[in-house]
Amino acid sequence: METNYAKIAQDYDKNPIRAKGVDEEIKKILQNHKNRIRVLDLACGTGNYLKTQSEYYLDEDIEWIGIDKSKEMLKYAEKKNKNIRFICDTVENLKTVETNIDYIRNEFAFHHFTDKEAAVKNINRMLKQNGLYIIMNL
Repeated sequence: METNYAKIAQDYDKNPIRAKGVDEEIKKILQNHKNRIRVLDLACGTGNYLKTQSEYYLDEDIEWIGIDKSKEMLKYAEKKNKNIRFICDTVENLKTVETNIDYIRNEFAFHHFTDKEAAVKNINRMLKQNGLYIIMNL
């Protein structure tokens, strides 16, 4: 069974479980880097994680990227996140050549990936050497 995000996009944020806290991993990464870091939210949905982090780390030199396969979900993400680059694609078929990502965060979406081997290969390709990939899943 596949979730139809086009149908639920308008109500997605109404669920209180969608609220996000500050990600302390970013703080740790910033301590070890002198230059700009790149943070990617994989399967970013309506952009709640990116909104919380980009507002908290407002004064830091961070490039924020969100990837999601649902155009409808990204419409909501773009409305609340003006300085974030969003890409509409699946991680399995990702057509962009994103590389050198310092941190990839993936919350509650890995089970939706149809080709997990291709997804992991693309995540590995995008991640900077010694970068951090955190997956939270059911």
